[in-house]
Amino acid sequence: MAVFEGLRNVRVSLLFTYSGIRDARVEPIAKTTTTVDSILTAASLRRRTKVILYWRPIVPGWNDDPDTMAGVLQVGRYVDAVVFTGYYHKPENAGYLRDLGVPVPYEDDYQRRKVLPGDLDARVVRAWRDSGITTPLFRKTSCGVTYAHQVADYNGHLGVPEVCDICPAAQIARCASALRTPTEDEFRAALESFGYPVDAPFVVEDGHVLTHALGEQRRYALQHALGYQVWEVDHPHVHTAHGRALQGYVLSDEEQAQLDQARERLAAGARYDDD
Repeated sequence: MAVFEGLRNVRVSLLFTYSGIRDARVEPIAKTTTTVDSILTAASLRRRTKVILYWRPIVPGWNDDPDTMAGVLQVGRYVDAVVFTGYYHKPENAGYLRDLGVPVPYEDDYQRRKVLPGDLDARVVRAWRDSGITTPLFRKTSCGVTYAHQVADYNGHLGVPEVCDICPAAQIARCASALRTPTEDEFRAALESFGYPVDAPFVVEDGHVLTHALGEQRRYALQHALGYQVWEVDHPHVHTAHGRALQGYVLSDEEQAQLDQARERLAAGARYDDD
């Protein structure tokens, strides 16, 4: 910690993954106090360095019972922020765990994004509110990190208001003051600055830029540079499931229509640019 505290030209954040999972087949060091001891040690020695409890994965049947949630949140009492998220349900993960005899939820509905159904999200938020701790809870890693350093979120998540309904008012104000919709020329300039195709189709919309086939890592770079959400139309973000698999979420007719319309707008924009 002394080395981290001595750094003056960077903002240092330590993210400790802690799930509260007690099954050693899933979490090999579950029966030790190593993780909690490390979190508490870092928290007690920090001054400039920020300590984030990364509460993941939260999985039905593994660590979603009230006692486990309460235990994780009590550890969170001592850190700067708590960030929670779900489980990457991939064939490789599921196969490995099932071979060990671990009950794995979600059957064979494998997803490219982390799975955290809406009802589980609600129970996590309720457990946090019931816990009485003052440490803020966040759904997105960058939100927790930037809050800890008292700067605006570099991913522009305020463009997705339901993500931020648990954020402290002061942090929302910081993000609101920094959030700015890029112009089409600014987005093209950002594409060019990274050496990406400047003819890549995109549509600037309220809270996000919609793209197609740009690639995940390219979208992240643009998002960080602009401080504004950059989405892929083929991997939709829907209300209350932003950045998550759609397992446990059912698109309403209205949401499906909005998604279809978004695809149409992007296609229309690409045709216009071609002309």
